[in-house]
Amino acid sequence: MKSLTYRSLCFPEAMKARGVEDLPNYYYRDDGMMVWEAVKNFVSDVVKICYGSDETVQEDKGIQAFVKDVCFERSRVQIPDKPPILTCFPSLGSGRG
Repeated sequence: MKSLTYRSLCFPEAMKARGVEDLPNYYYRDDGMMVWEAVKNFVSDVVKICYGSDETVQEDKGIQAFVKDVCFERSRVQIPDKPPILTCFPSLGSGRG
């Protein structure tokens, strides 16, 4: 758990950190990337419908409270690089702050 970072929670970053992004026939990575892309595309589409700008994201008290709750109040481990708030529209769909 000492190597857990906010970025390592993103599947592509985790595969890169493990050095397996080019490993042939690594089905965990291959299947995981398909799932990651499907979820990312779905979330991105929903976000585009609900949020039209960075300001809308920053002003949404509900999404900011959710991030605070998940990242700070309910977090069982300390994740050093997690964002305190979501500041931009693309971060909602990408998994990054």
